[in-house]
Amino acid sequence: MRKKLQKRNILLFIFLISGVFGYSPLSYAQTYTASLYLSPSTGEYTVGNTFSIDVKVNTGGAAINAAEATLAFNPNSLEIVKLAKNNSIFALWTQEPVFSNAPGSMSFGGGLPSPI
Repeated sequence: MRKKLQKRNILLFIFLISGVFGYSPLSYAQTYTASLYLSPSTGEYTVGNTFSIDVKVNTGGAAINAAEATLAFNPNSLEIVKLAKNNSIFALWTQEPVFSNAPGSMSFGGGLPSPI
C-alpha cells in the first residue's frame, strides 16, 4: 500500500526583490551581476502549516534597476498559496509575479525608472 505524500504549504512573499541583472552606466563597459537568495534560507516546518519566505538580492554594492527570475521548487514538498509584492522596491512589472504548483515554479520581472 502506497502512502500518500502530504504537501507542505509555503507562503512566498516577494518582500524585497531588487535585482538579478546588474546596472551598467554608459561610461563603463563593465556589467555587475547580483544574486537572489531566500530569507530565511533554512528552517523546520510542520506539514500543513503555512510560512513566509522573502526573495531578496545581494547586489555586491552595485546600483541596479531591474530583475527577473524563475524559481523552482519540489511540488511534492512545497506549495505556494499566495504571492505578495506590496513591500517590493519595484514600481514597474514587466512580468507580474506568477506561480504554478503543478511543475513547481514561480517567476517575476520588475524594475525601477532609475537605479538605486
